[in-house]
Amino acid sequence: MSEFNEDLVLQGTETEETAPGKFFTLSIQFKIENDLISGLTLKRRVELKGMAVGRRTDAIGSHVAGGPYTASFGEEEAPSGALARERYIHKAKIQDDDGNVHSEFDFVLDVKEEW
Repeated sequence: MSEFNEDLVLQGTETEETAPGKFFTLSIQFKIENDLISGLTLKRRVELKGMAVGRRTDAIGSHVAGGPYTASFGEEEAPSGALARERYIHKAKIQDDDGNVHSEFDFVLDVKEEW
């Protein structure tokens, strides 16, 4: 069984390091500037050396103006094995149920044997 890594809290573009097979939970912090936004989702495309290796969509929910809000998503496991020690680029966007994109950002999960 793998160890649990601390929560990854993203505040803009950044790189996080973890060990192969380690479990982590992704959290994002955000504010809503105007009115109510309904049906927010976080959509991620995971790339390895420019090729898509995964996609994930997580519900954030509906929120009124204000914040900051924090959304945490389910536990994930970092890739494991000798060939999995790479930089995984997550291209993320937050959009509402009408398809309007409210934010786009990238973050990197750097899987290393020693971190």
